[in-house]
Amino acid sequence: MTAIPCHPCALPLPRSDVRRSQHLWEHGAGVTPRTERTRMAKYLPQQAHRLEQLANRWYRCTVCQKTWQTRPRTSCVGLRVFNYAQIDWTRLATASSLRRRGLRLSPGQQPAGCYERAAGRPRQVLLYWIEEAQPARRLTKAQQQALQRAREGWRQRLVCSSCGETIEPERRRRRLRICWACEEAQRVRARRQELRAWLREELARDIVVLDTETTGLPSDPGFQVVEIAVIAVTDGRLLFHKGVAPGTPGFIQGRKAAPSGSLPGVDMAASSLLSCAQ
Repeated sequence: MTAIPCHPCALPLPRSDVRRSQHLWEHGAGVTPRTERTRMAKYLPQQAHRLEQLANRWYRCTVCQKTWQTRPRTSCVGLRVFNYAQIDWTRLATASSLRRRGLRLSPGQQPAGCYERAAGRPRQVLLYWIEEAQPARRLTKAQQQALQRAREGWRQRLVCSSCGETIEPERRRRRLRICWACEEAQRVRARRQELRAWLREELARDIVVLDTETTGLPSDPGFQVVEIAVIAVTDGRLLFHKGVAPGTPGFIQGRKAAPSGSLPGVDMAASSLLSCAQ
């Protein structure tokens, strides 16, 4: 079975009636303007079918050209109903298609017919002869500027005000002007500012930092402390600095373990630190 192409996007239409109608709704005229709805209400009056019986005992309406096997219970739209697969899009077009072509309806131009959709509103879409349309009027400079401003405003609603990326559809429906990534980044920055403020308050107190330099970890053989320093956090002053020489009391040569409860090479430095603190 040959796939029927969609005239706006040239893609093959889905076989399902519901999906085909949804595809036409998304890629066709979209939301029908108010003027188009008024025009459809004018040219699509609900009336009874003018039926005639064919040789195969089927019924056909002489107005809309639709056929049925039994007498229809629906009403006639008053115009010829084209089969979508048989529409000649080089000669027929919808009102929105004419606008995309740079054309507009001529004064008093009547629709050539319509085609029906399986779902969506409106059910019927009017068709017009392209040869009867006339070129659209060119916009004035003021109208072009107003249209440009409207387009820029619409683009700003679609992109993030922080990074310029496209905003997620769910966030657009909630009228949010920022994407999820930028919102999370703002939360992280706010949390960092809170932590910096807390650190500044804590560091404003009289706090000192004890710094030691060692030859390795306490579990390493031959571990020893070689330097001790005390620094004030508030102004960064060096309050105490002492180097520990190997061979001082408490230091053990070779790979012997340190005595329980003591650190190698700290006895002399500790006494100096206590004298500094006093």
